[in-house]
Amino acid sequence: MNAKEFYSEEPVTLAEVKKLLSAISKEKELEYVQKKSLEHAQHCVHTSFKDATAMVNQLVELGLTKEKAIEIVNCMPANRDELRTLFSKERKQPETETVDKVLEVLAKYQ
Repeated sequence: MNAKEFYSEEPVTLAEVKKLLSAISKEKELEYVQKKSLEHAQHCVHTSFKDATAMVNQLVELGLTKEKAIEIVNCMPANRDELRTLFSKERKQPETETVDKVLEVLAKYQ
């Protein structure tokens, strides 16, 4: 694949980045950016790929966009203030009830 070509673009969790790049590294040597991305994912990932996928799905069911759900799973906020920070640039802030439900989902996997 040429460096300027790509097949699709979609947001993924750090756990998925770790899984994908680890699999690729077993087959061939990673390029510099891929190595740095894998190192970052290994250092920052908070959960397994399976759990991250389950959390994203549950957060989407609560009405969040997939992109916002992935951002939340990647950051794993521990309290309301940390979670609300992730919504600081959004026009509409989530209700306290939704915030609490999101934190409940995250707590199940910590």
